[in-house]
Amino acid sequence: MKIAELILAGIAFIGLLTNLLVLPGGGAILVVFLSTLSMFYLSLSFLIFNPEIISKQPADQVRSKAKPLRIIGSVGTGIGLSIALVGILFKMMHWPGSAAMLLVGGVVIGIVAVIATIRFMTTKSVFYKNIFIRTSVIGLITLILYMLPPYALLKFKYKEYPNYIEAVKRSNENPQNEELSKKVAEERELIIRSR
Repeated sequence: MKIAELILAGIAFIGLLTNLLVLPGGGAILVVFLSTLSMFYLSLSFLIFNPEIISKQPADQVRSKAKPLRIIGSVGTGIGLSIALVGILFKMMHWPGSAAMLLVGGVVIGIVAVIATIRFMTTKSVFYKNIFIRTSVIGLITLILYMLPPYALLKFKYKEYPNYIEAVKRSNENPQNEELSKKVAEERELIIRSR
């Protein structure tokens, strides 16, 4: 599980960088691997944080470690991480709804990080340390992206193409206007041709 998580996170990070640098395929890598990592946390969080569930230990030892509250906490952590990762994806791809997802995911993993920190200080459990590390890393990225102004990433990525930035702003202000959507597509096509 841990190796799969590290591979997904590593490739998603590469996608994040290539997307920021506007390299070919960066957006596709980011979408595929951040979505996969999000689904990984959403569906397998109880196993990621409680690997002893599938270990070859005797059942009575597994039951003593995998308590219901730990499993519920693991699932809650997975949901928070998943929402935050989708918010990161939406922010990086300039899709609507990113602020709400970043806020909800950030609040959930912030609460989880505080609880994990307190519990780790008192118990020194590896379980809480693992939760704290993941929530801290993803939480920091979530906080940074949430604090950025709405068009900061767009201005950074396309600083040489002010017409494209302006077209996107106008299109977002009036999403029903088909003419503005066509203008965004035309400007995007000019960017692709110029590379």
